[in-house]
Amino acid sequence: MTNFKEYMVKEYQMADTRAFDLDLAIDKLHSALAQMDHYNLGIIRNNFPGLLDAASLWADQNPGMNNFKGDQWYKNIQQLEWM
Repeated sequence: MTNFKEYMVKEYQMADTRAFDLDLAIDKLHSALAQMDHYNLGIIRNNFPGLLDAASLWADQNPGMNNFKGDQWYKNIQQLEWM
């Protein structure tokens, strides 16, 4: 596995300086999302799903990080559909 910066450079030929900044930004986003409870993650999921998508893709390139795809996480968020 590679990290997100290397992934963006290798897969999409993004300039490494831009990939570095993007990696830092999504790392910070991921950190903020990972600290949220299910209620607040539900708000993000229902209103800003692209943020979760970006954090999930970033986590997929950084082994061991929460990619917000696990069954238990998804079931808990599904219960918040009423929001």
